Amino acid sequence: MAKTKEDEAREILAKLRFIEGQMATVQGQLSMLERGLVEIGTTKMSLDSIKTLAKDSNSLLPLGSGMFAKGVLLKQDKVLVDVGAGTIVEKELTEAEKILETREKDIRTNMTNFQQLLATFEKQYNELADRARSFSG
Repeated sequence: MAKTKEDEAREILAKLRFIEGQMATVQGQLSMLERGLVEIGTTKMSLDSIKTLAKDSNSLLPLGSGMFAKGVLLKQDKVLVDVGAGTIVEKELTEAEKILETREKDIRTNMTNFQQLLATFEKQYNELADRARSFSG
């Protein structure tokens, strides 16, 4: 049985809605990755400021969600790093900076991949939208 124009139009509309959902998901992932880059930038600045602190000087220790505690850093040459699966290890500042660089590189690679995927979805969407418009005119 041959498809009618109405059936084809419904099929195109369903595909358009599916692609819209996929695009929204990819855009959400991109937003999350952008927040990760901002966090890494903030962490880099914090590591740089640790290097300039005088021994046993008071500082603000970030707790998260914009909250801080006053404290004294006893070890200014090392930090605790979450290396995954809830495992935290002590690292030299230079090692921690290298870990951040690797994480930043990974995020940027993922962002590029998601941006390419989004462009593919947009192209598919526009092609389908053109086909849908051809039914009305």
